[in-house]
Amino acid sequence: YTTSTTRSTLLTPQQLRRFANAAAGSHALLRLQTKRMYMSLVEGGTLKAWICGMPAAADLTAVLGAVGRALGALHDADVVHGDLTSSNVMLLADTREPSLIDFGLSYVSALLEDKAVDLYVMERALESTHTQPGLMDLVLTGYRCSKRGAATVARLADVRLRGRKRVMVG
Repeated sequence: YTTSTTRSTLLTPQQLRRFANAAAGSHALLRLQTKRMYMSLVEGGTLKAWICGMPAAADLTAVLGAVGRALGALHDADVVHGDLTSSNVMLLADTREPSLIDFGLSYVSALLEDKAVDLYVMERALESTHTQPGLMDLVLTGYRCSKRGAATVARLADVRLRGRKRVMVG
């Protein structure tokens, strides 16, 4: 299940600053002059394909915890992915380290609500695509290690009650 991706996305100056922080240690390269983010070639397969291969429980725990930590780091930088699915997470072939891809719907937001909706999208994608129970719980275990992980997960409970619709304020 080897796949690779190279993609560019036009970013605002604010997004560039946030992505610069979030991209440290990731597979993203920022070009400030052109306001673009480039993903390096990621050799490996999608999280979706890996989960469909029915890995052992210990491997699921380790990999999905790492996915949660990666999402937490992204959200700590106030970057909301916008399209979190198991198809938009690549696992490096040699280490199974997660790399988030496809930032076409991403945006910058410090709101817990937006980050909780991002998690809700991931949860719905996992539940609709994979048969194994408790996958999102494993992701959230890793996610809770982020700066505002516990608060975002608490907000996720509210988002679950109403679906992904935003709270109307004012």
